[in-house]
This record gives sequence, C-alpha cells and structure tokens, in this order.
Amino acid sequence: ANLTPFGGAASDFVATADWVNDVWYGVIYGGTFITIDMDDGTMTTIGSCPDLSGMAYDWTTETMYGVDFAGTLWTIDLATGTGTQVAATQPNLITMVCTNEGILYGFDLSTDSFGMIDKTSGTWIEIAGVGFDFSYAQDACVDHETNTIYWACYDVSLGGELLTVDAATGAVSFIGAFPNGAEVTGFAIPGAVETWIGIDPHSGIVVAGGSGEIEVFLDATDVAPGTILEADVHIVSDPDVGVVDVHVIMDVLTGIDEVMVEGLSIYPNPATDLVNINSDFNISTLKVYNFTGKVVFEGEINATQTQINTSGYEAGVYLLQIFTDNGTLNRNVIIK
Repeated sequence: ANLTPFGGAASDFVATADWVNDVWYGVIYGGTFITIDMDDGTMTTIGSCPDLSGMAYDWTTETMYGVDFAGTLWTIDLATGTGTQVAATQPNLITMVCTNEGILYGFDLSTDSFGMIDKTSGTWIEIAGVGFDFSYAQDACVDHETNTIYWACYDVSLGGELLTVDAATGAVSFIGAFPNGAEVTGFAIPGAVETWIGIDPHSGIVVAGGSGEIEVFLDATDVAPGTILEADVHIVSDPDVGVVDVHVIMDVLTGIDEVMVEGLSIYPNPATDLVNINSDFNISTLKVYNFTGKVVFEGEINATQTQINTSGYEAGVYLLQIFTDNGTLNRNVIIK
C-alpha cells in the first residue's frame, strides 16, 4: 500500500473524508469542514462543523452523515458544514462508511469491533470483532464501483495497513502495509453509486412461509443511446435461508419515439396464455424479456398482427420490444 505525498499540510490532520459528485470533502481535526483539490491538494474551508471522527455520504438519500467520538450521529450540510444532530449512537467510533445500499457501518475503537449504525435511531448493532487491537487515527471508505469497504486501519501491533472488510461478517482481508506504519486519514475513493438502478425497499421482514415484493426502478436519464447496463440485485436473509440474485439489464435504445408509434394495441393485459399485438404499421421484429432481463422470445414478424403464446411463461412482468416501420416501442405486459 504505497503513499504519494502531494499538496501542503492542514492546520491539523484531516480526520475523515468522503467523495461526493467529484468533490473531495474532509474534516480537519477540531471541526473545520473543507474541500481538497485532487490535483494539487489545496484545501478550501467551507465552515465550522462538528468535530467528526467519521463521515460518509449516503447516495440513496443524498445525505452526508457524520459521527463524533463522543457518540453523536449527525447530518452535514455540504454547502456550509453545519451539523444537524440525528441521534445518540455508539461512542468511540473512529470512522464510518456507507455502502451502496445506504447502510451505515462503523468501527468501535473501545471494543475493536465492526458494526452497523441505524441512520434514524443511531442504534449500534455489533457485527463482529475484527480480531486485533486498532487505535489512533484512521479512516475508511467505500469503492462504490464494487461496493467494497476499504479500511485505512492502524493496527497497534503492526502499524498502518490497508484492509477490506466484509459488510456481512466483519471479516477483514489484508491488502498491504503503509510505509513506515503511517496513520492514514482523510481517506476517500473517487466515484459514485450507479443511479440508473434503484430498489425499494432495501430491507424488511417477511413472515415464515410468506412473501414480499421488491420494486426495481430503472432511469435512463443522461445515459447515451445504445448503452447497455447490467446489475445484480443481491437478496440475502437473516437467518440465512438462501440467497437470491436477480440479473437486471437496461438497454437504452436508439431512436425510440413512442409518440410516433400510433395505431398499436396489445391485449389482453394482464394475460395468461396469449398476447395479441395489432399495429397499423408492419412489425418487423419482436423481442420479449422476462423479469431477469433474459430474452425469452425473439423473432421476425413482418406482419401487422401477431400473437405470443405465453402459456409456458412464469407469472411476472415482461417487456415487449416491438420494432415497426414507424419506430420502436417498449411495453410491459403482466402474465398471470
């Protein structure tokens, strides 16, 4: 784990930091909210803030959270640095992170443990002890491209080192030691959570033998036509009764103009065995995607009417991608 010095020194060390919309935000020990220029290290003061030991941005709510060593959870105004108290939480938290799911995690210096922080009540839930004594200044952040927690830890026995942390178990993996056992703070990884996909809810309770629904939202705003994006919705349970992975594909099509596609009807919807498609224009090609993004039907039609046999389809929502001589149209149908 190499370190490359650049820029000047702050009035004191930068205790904690995170990266938001291409801006590196930090807190100087004692309570000064700053930005740090990525090119030359220049620090610009925004204002006073709580004396935070940890800070992390929640992309699901677009909120900067902070925690102080005394045990207070805060939200931080990025424009002014002003802190708003949320709740009391675990004291002695030396740093915190927020994963892509919007879950806050912290590192308790007094118990050498890793745990979860409820961002509404401040309730601390210990996940696991990390297996060694950590102390002094340190920081952590999430690589949002991979949703990996990185910890610039200070191990009392071994000195400064870079680790990854498993959010589910608290298990740590060694990457490398910092030169001369350095304490590394103000640690932030450039990047952002993908905003083209979202889910709701992120957590919940399902009674034994019951079921629940999770909505997946896709947003193609500012995504270039012709782009294909893929993601996996990873669903776990506690107690563990298995893992479900749902693969999601968003294909941003070129030249779609639903307003131009008129005289097209799809019925019945919901359907059971058959779906009828009638168009005033020639339908050249038809694709059908299931709820995991898999193509379950693709064929050349070259007619103004067609029928899909859906008797073998699982119940759920399907996407019809209809190519006509007058444009392309996407429509959802429900199969019961």
